[in-house]
Amino acid sequence: MGQPPPIWTILLELTAHEDGELTATGEPLRRAILRVMSSADPLTARAIRMAGPRGQIIASPLYTGLRPLVECSERAVGISRGATYRARVVTFSDAASALIRNWAARSPKVRLSGMEFEVSSVEAERLGWEEIYVDEPVKAFRVNFLTPTLFRRQSTPYCRLFPLPSMLIHSLASSWNRLREDGPRVRDMVSWARLSVVETGHELCTSRPIEVSGENVVGFVGWAHYKCIMHPNWSPKEHEEMSTWASRLLRLGELVGVGAHRQNGLGIIRFSPKG
Repeated sequence: MGQPPPIWTILLELTAHEDGELTATGEPLRRAILRVMSSADPLTARAIRMAGPRGQIIASPLYTGLRPLVECSERAVGISRGATYRARVVTFSDAASALIRNWAARSPKVRLSGMEFEVSSVEAERLGWEEIYVDEPVKAFRVNFLTPTLFRRQSTPYCRLFPLPSMLIHSLASSWNRLREDGPRVRDMVSWARLSVVETGHELCTSRPIEVSGENVVGFVGWAHYKCIMHPNWSPKEHEEMSTWASRLLRLGELVGVGAHRQNGLGIIRFSPKG
């Protein structure tokens, strides 16, 4: 079994040099970062792209609060000249992290969708997997969907705009297994979530259409409560193992997001265990 990849979170502060609007996704920032990496070190940038999931770069929309948050009615982030905005970048590559940090440390100017910003601050942290790989079964939990979230369907171009437990767990288990070799069987986790995880409340709304990766998409934002209940298909020990894995997957989800267009800042979540 290979070593798990590093986890890097990079927090940027960007000062706007002009007024305008910026799409409420992380796509403009991610594109700018990819351009910078290719220009600074083409060979390393190519190796990162060839690394698959371990080379992914996940960029949030710009935000002004403690964390990214897109309201239902928002299609764009209003930008004011002289104001400072935050963005979070997550990567699982030491090489990608080094390129981004070295670039940002020079306080460069960068254009996002034609608007000029200056990177005024950068903070990077390498997280340990022990913060995610916990032995804490979850009995109930709340998920806040901070940016528009949508789940692809296999048989239709239309997306599902509701966080069914099975789709949530499928997305997260797939993300885990693409990064590490010690994850749960996706099929087993999805079956458990379908039978043993129930929604106990939600407050969700559908976002306005947002353009990302060349297509207009809509998603949902808001929150949902879930409860893990025993089911005859699972022994108490199996149920505890599955609920422990659910806790790990959701902690990872706070970094990688859920659903479609995660690398461009959709599907950002906040996980809150309850009991």
